[in-house]
Amino acid sequence: MTDREKVPDSKSATNNANNDHNCAQRIDFMSFIASLATNAFAALGVISDEQAKDLPRDQQLAAEYIDILIMLQEKTQGNLNAAEENTLEQIIADLQMQYVQSTCDS
Repeated sequence: MTDREKVPDSKSATNNANNDHNCAQRIDFMSFIASLATNAFAALGVISDEQAKDLPRDQQLAAEYIDILIMLQEKTQGNLNAAEENTLEQIIADLQMQYVQSTCDS
């Protein structure tokens, strides 16, 4: 086997993965939830255009984001700490209220 054909050992692969990870912004569950929620709020037209960063206003898209958040809430039930559960519940409730209001306004 030539040097080019050698498979990297697990230690060097781990070091490469760690270096790649350090270069990228770290994301955790709540950051992911916040990102989905921001996209939903943008789709509802609730946040400013500056904050929305060219995300489209689209009620159907907002409904899809809300459904994704509800699905994540259901799938993670019992695996989140109390603060995460409460935050996720509040975000979903706020989005649902904004969605209802946006459908009444249109």
